[in-house]
Amino acid sequence: MKCRHCHSVFGLAPGEEVIDLGVLPSTARLIRPAELTQTEPAFPLRVLGCLSCGLVQRTELFSSPPPGRDAGESLALGRRRAPAHDRDYLEAALSLLRLDPGSQIVQFDAGAGELLGLFVDQIMGCTAVLSDIGSAHGSPSPGIDRIEGVFDRRAAQRFVADRGRVDLVIIDNRLEQVADPHEMLATAAELLADRGAVSLEFPHLLATVRGHQFDAVRHERSLYLSLQSLERMLARHELAVWDVQTLPDEGGSLRVWAGRQSSRRTPERSLYRMRESESLASVGSPALYAGFQTQADRIRDALLAFLRAEKNAGRRVAGWGACARGITLLNYAGIGPELIEYVADDSPQRQNTWLPGSRIPVVPEARLRDTPADVVLILPWTRRDELIERLTPLCRPGTRFVTALPTLTSA
Repeated sequence: MKCRHCHSVFGLAPGEEVIDLGVLPSTARLIRPAELTQTEPAFPLRVLGCLSCGLVQRTELFSSPPPGRDAGESLALGRRRAPAHDRDYLEAALSLLRLDPGSQIVQFDAGAGELLGLFVDQIMGCTAVLSDIGSAHGSPSPGIDRIEGVFDRRAAQRFVADRGRVDLVIIDNRLEQVADPHEMLATAAELLADRGAVSLEFPHLLATVRGHQFDAVRHERSLYLSLQSLERMLARHELAVWDVQTLPDEGGSLRVWAGRQSSRRTPERSLYRMRESESLASVGSPALYAGFQTQADRIRDALLAFLRAEKNAGRRVAGWGACARGITLLNYAGIGPELIEYVADDSPQRQNTWLPGSRIPVVPEARLRDTPADVVLILPWTRRDELIERLTPLCRPGTRFVTALPTLTSA
């Protein structure tokens, strides 16, 4: 296997391995009733760090996991958007960029265009661009054009010839999922106006490792990005970062603003602070993720011991949230319906299915009221406080809410 950035060959040298979760099924889709008798394909889930350039990346797959068929099944690729997140992004863009009613904005794989819809409300010309890593989920918001299919450098050249260059390119949790990240960055650079900006959001490698978030590892995520690795990749396309913002999303994310090197924007202090933080944490070096595997095994073993103790005591355990993180956690720990009776979820598209691998049934939230559990394991633990507040009225008094990461916690 070669590095996706510098093309160095991985040779299983000491320090290359970040984590190895074994052979697991894909998190990209749920199991439908007609598929319960079928054998699920499974794939190695192993992450390596390049000793030459520091880029952390999943090993190559010999075959591709089947994609989800709809929005309800796209657990890893179609994360649930929070309206507050989109409003925050709009405010940030308007404060940092000189956007006006004639501005042109492109978002890769924009779903139904919820974020772009906010820009349309500001009377700006917006175009949603769907790349080949996902499919359209619903009809686009009014006033938004949609270009479906593969959007590569050639398509970008045609776009510029027809419509002109773009003031803002939005890449929101997409770069780390594509097979060829440099193709996506080259496409963004092709679109960009001289003073245009490209924004990228992604789970921050430093937060992932510091928080022992091995459940963030999945087949659908090819890269595990830091600011350092992203800057090296952007430089190949003559793009440079000028601002960085930290976000709580996905257990700790970065929102990075970049533009053409020729625009010579003055870097913000936040950029220097993040560079220093990553340097002090040894980002780009095996020292960063030394012990990551050990912590994953510790969390797995602690959860298994807890669930077995609850079962032996005769207490009923349920889960909440048919999410990619939960699927990785449960499958790595080898947990099935013998320890967790069901997983409740508020999405109708996900209900009446089964989690891949563990084959735990996914049921409507009302099951928590009709078949009460003594313990509810919250699988999307990054939303812990919000979910405890919302689920408490639905559960019987005395129900304990548990999260497994970053350490086993009960409330």
